[in-house]
Amino acid sequence: MPEELDAEYRHLIDRQLTKRNGTAIPCATPLTARVLIEEMFRNAKRAVRVMAGEFNPQVYGSPLAISFATQFLADPEHSLQIVFEGEVSDAAVSDHPLVRGIGQAPNFQVFAVDRKLAAKIKCHFSVMDGDSYRFEGDKNGHAAVAVFGDNVFAEGLIEYFEAVVKRARRINVKIFDRAYA
Repeated sequence: MPEELDAEYRHLIDRQLTKRNGTAIPCATPLTARVLIEEMFRNAKRAVRVMAGEFNPQVYGSPLAISFATQFLADPEHSLQIVFEGEVSDAAVSDHPLVRGIGQAPNFQVFAVDRKLAAKIKCHFSVMDGDSYRFEGDKNGHAAVAVFGDNVFAEGLIEYFEAVVKRARRINVKIFDRAYA
């Protein structure tokens, strides 16, 4: 995304974060998804939850995403949970730029679901706190919206996320050169 579009999209997100009126804004490209996840990490007050198929490093591994996620997790009251679909090794997850950047923070958890459960999951999403999210209704597509200030739908996504986590395998993140190791 050219710098001016990046800045324009950030400004749009900032306006929606201030309003929190439930208005949907488009978020269908990897670049808009990257800006959104950076802003979620920067603005979250309690928790960020991510349900992802591919954990695209272009989206989740940018220097700003890593920096904002690290700052967010510096508060022990904050939490970040990520669920991957499909079979994924602990080593592969540990090698992701975001995971390497965060390290073994005690308030950071990563999970994976097996192929059988992954086949039943029809959507991907990220939820910030209890009222804001990015929602991709068809996990095989890229059409998505970002919404700030919709606690009803966000809470439904959180309930779904927690039900999936109960059936998921916890990934053992092994990063030995981080402050939390």
